[in-house]
Amino acid sequence: MKTHIQNLILVLAVSAGVNQAIAQVLTNIVVSPANPTIVVGSNQQFVATGYYNNGSSGVLTNGGGTASWTAVSGMPAPKNGAACAAVNGHLYVVSGAGFNASVFDYNPASNVWSTKTPLPSNYAYAGAAGIGNKLYFMGGCENSDCSSATGNELLIYDTLTSLWTNGATFQRRSLAGVGVINGKIYVTGGQNSAYIGESALQIYDPASNLWTTAQSMPIGRLQCGATVINGKLYVVGGYDGNPATPFGSLVVYDPTTDSWTTKTSMPTPRLGLGAASVGGLLYAIDGVTASGTATNLVEVYNPATDSWSTGAPTLIAHNLAQPVTINGTIYLAGSSPQNNAITNAESYTPQNSLWSSSSPTMASINTNGVATGLTAGTTTIKAISGSVSNSATLTVVSFPVITMQPTNNTVPPNGVNLSVTATGGGLSYQWQLNGTNITGATGATLPISNVTLTNFGVYTVIISNLAGTITSQTAIVSLADLKMFAGFFVYGPIGTNYVIQSKANLTNVWTTRTNLALPSQPYIYIDYSSPTNPQQFYKAMPQ
Repeated sequence: MKTHIQNLILVLAVSAGVNQAIAQVLTNIVVSPANPTIVVGSNQQFVATGYYNNGSSGVLTNGGGTASWTAVSGMPAPKNGAACAAVNGHLYVVSGAGFNASVFDYNPASNVWSTKTPLPSNYAYAGAAGIGNKLYFMGGCENSDCSSATGNELLIYDTLTSLWTNGATFQRRSLAGVGVINGKIYVTGGQNSAYIGESALQIYDPASNLWTTAQSMPIGRLQCGATVINGKLYVVGGYDGNPATPFGSLVVYDPTTDSWTTKTSMPTPRLGLGAASVGGLLYAIDGVTASGTATNLVEVYNPATDSWSTGAPTLIAHNLAQPVTINGTIYLAGSSPQNNAITNAESYTPQNSLWSSSSPTMASINTNGVATGLTAGTTTIKAISGSVSNSATLTVVSFPVITMQPTNNTVPPNGVNLSVTATGGGLSYQWQLNGTNITGATGATLPISNVTLTNFGVYTVIISNLAGTITSQTAIVSLADLKMFAGFFVYGPIGTNYVIQSKANLTNVWTTRTNLALPSQPYIYIDYSSPTNPQQFYKAMPQ
């Protein structure tokens, strides 16, 4: 999945009798809809559209893909049981039972094969791996004869100098599974001289030129498929020496724990199959079924769901071919159903989109891009094809629930804030005063400032989202204004008439404020205008 150029499709065009290759590279993905909102329990279909460097575009499908295998230029000479590996973006096909010790180099960008320095000796059914500028060729059967002996040699080809050198020897085996993890070569399974499937796992470190032994596979197997996904070695299919009972089992080795785990078995047990990985998926390619029939079946394993699906079939049925992934494209070369040497080569670019949810407890998403809302919140939905990805934000909402109601307030003149707290996700707010919407009052908090008579009344807030609407309890807003009033006591007989007078200073003329008959004894007179008046002198005179 960590590739620099993704979804390379070779389209052959004939011009003046020359085959030309056009590289189509995925440059961008657009996920739609961009930022949808759904209700808990409902679904949202996402679509990932891929855009390519040649201006074309198309919908990316799930792990199985909709692309088909495409024939590419045939090898200079036929091969069968060859070892295959990728080095610096090129496909190397080495030795094999069909054509002595030759080495062929395929350049996907030009769709052209070239011949390189041959092996020092001819081996078939060996393993191969590429690291940096070097090709590592290991084991196999010498002179195509596996009945007498299997090889234990490691031969190293430097693509810069075109020279072969010897590396450290290892346990004899052919038809083994090979993978590269963190610059080291992992070799497991394979056939010994007795035609028995091996279970041993050996690791080669190019830096020290040393082999070490790790935890063996649960069962021995040969003619299995092997590939690496996210730093783990996946081994599938093969058989233990009895071709009538091929395996469907899939086992995974984790170098960090030096342990194997067993995953869901491949639907169709096969031996002589190949395995490759693209975009985090395992492709189990071709091989021979229990009936002894070679097949062009491709089955696809998704580690995220521990499940299998069916991919696009190869153009012809290959047996004992070693598929190689280069820049998001799988390549097959040589090895016909009858183990005959052939020149055929083909490629496959799975236009797959792997979906993921950053918060799967809020929303899950399946391989077809259908997301299901589980709990309220937001999650990032991502579509990935090789190293190209893009995402959308999915908001999941539930019915609004008010967890803190707005409360009654007797406010001072400078104001108060009304507030509400609610859950549910994707919430919108509308405050009302006496049943009428307040313009611009659309937040969880409503500030009321510079209080006047127009602010007094009954407040509510309506909270809404995609799931529904809820109205809060009422909150009454009233005014409390602290003022100091002048007043005095009048003592006299009840019913006696009095005149109440006042003046601002002692030199002024007295002004009558009221005449009254004392309603009580004592009687309290309050001047309600006093907070806004200057000082006053008061007197009460009986009439």
